[in-house]
Amino acid sequence: MREMLALLLEGEGHRTTTAEDGRKALELAARGVIRPDLVIADFNLPKGLNGLQVVAGLRETLGYEIRLSSSPATSRPIPCARSPTVATYT
Repeated sequence: MREMLALLLEGEGHRTTTAEDGRKALELAARGVIRPDLVIADFNLPKGLNGLQVVAGLRETLGYEIRLSSSPATSRPIPCARSPTVATYT
């Protein structure tokens, strides 16, 4: 799914970078490899971080607002979705 979405976005002219989990995304940001404007992530990610935590970590590391598009694995509202650490939750 990750690769298919990257291909779709690249086909529309966007630059993309993929990471297999949130920790990898944070590592890429810390090394200066990525500077995302938008993060598309599952809420439930492997290796202990969720999509909201990843965006909060990216914001802290990079020092700017990053938009998040995420889909929870449940239809129930997620209480932290309105967290001030996330600019947009879709």
